Amino acid sequence: MTSTQALAGTWRPVKMSGFTTLKVGRPEDPTLTFRSDGTWTGSDGCNSLGGTFTIGQRGEFTSHAKGQRLIECGNVPHTAILAAAQRITADRSTLRFYAGDGREVATYARTR
Repeated sequence: MTSTQALAGTWRPVKMSGFTTLKVGRPEDPTLTFRSDGTWTGSDGCNSLGGTFTIGQRGEFTSHAKGQRLIECGNVPHTAILAAAQRITADRSTLRFYAGDGREVATYARTR
């Protein structure tokens, strides 16, 4: 079972379905930070992101992004991953997002 506490921390993308340019240089490192209060923040490499999330008893996941201003720079599609995810799993080092059909849509590694 994944809890808000297990998810809390900062994560960097390792693999994203349909997205192959994670290693491209960007002004900022793409990361997501989840907090135990149900909020998240991060950077897609150029823009600050944020929103809220909930986790159900069996890892059901929902997320809502706040509005943001977009600067083009080969942005990492965190918000698309969060919107597509319906279930997550997290342990000390790895966070995985899954679509409703069970397909893995992204993997992240813990940075802290």
